[in-house]
Amino acid sequence: METIEVDGGALSAMSMGTGRPVLFLHGLMTGSMATWYAPFALPLSKTRRAVIYDLRGHGGSSTPASGYGVVQQCEDLDTVRRRYAGATDDDRIDLVGHSAGAVIALCYALAKRALVRRLVLVDPPIIPSERVPSDWVEAGVRGTLHAHARLLDASPDTGAPRGAPPGRREARMRERVQRLLHETTLVADLADTRFPDVQTLASFDVPVLIVTGKRSEWHASSVRLAQLLPVARLVEFDCGHYVPDEQPVALRSEIETFLSTPEIAT
Repeated sequence: METIEVDGGALSAMSMGTGRPVLFLHGLMTGSMATWYAPFALPLSKTRRAVIYDLRGHGGSSTPASGYGVVQQCEDLDTVRRRYAGATDDDRIDLVGHSAGAVIALCYALAKRALVRRLVLVDPPIIPSERVPSDWVEAGVRGTLHAHARLLDASPDTGAPRGAPPGRREARMRERVQRLLHETTLVADLADTRFPDVQTLASFDVPVLIVTGKRSEWHASSVRLAQLLPVARLVEFDCGHYVPDEQPVALRSEIETFLSTPEIAT
């Protein structure tokens, strides 16, 4: 575990293995690098360099008062990339993101496509060309917390913070959510997010794997995104939004197969 300095704060990060880096991004509020560690990053580190980190305001990373918008999050991601993958365009990476982490991963890849080899988007809450209203963001955040609490009750060994009983882990997450909601600009930053437009998505030629839960509130968005991206494949599981927790074995298999498929020479 190490600390990486970024604009306005510091990120907690971990790297395992060697080879072409694959960076994992967790979702907001209830997520952390623990989402990816044991079920995904650790097995993948046998053949790849697997990098996980806590987004600002999450896990072991600092909680600055501002800087939670996609632009700043992409800058944070680029700082992590430079730390583990090098600073040149020859060091292409693979990105795997869940929920808001998928939004960050896609926006980063669109802005720096020469640096990204392949992209995995897990239940991405992306609405092309639309801005999300702040009241919807806050309502969605509260719904996310409640949904994850139910998941913890059903399966205590999910990607939630370790080292405490499920009830205490839930309490910690509630404290984190309250802090992010009321002591930072996260809601306003998210509400100001401008998603990629249809034309930009249609011109994106990086291979993309989109994985969604059929019972997720974002299922339709994932289907639509797969239709817009020219080199995308859609995989649907019988689960909700928390695919990494609900279908870890099946998701890992899809990720490993997608990332290991040989590239087609052009």
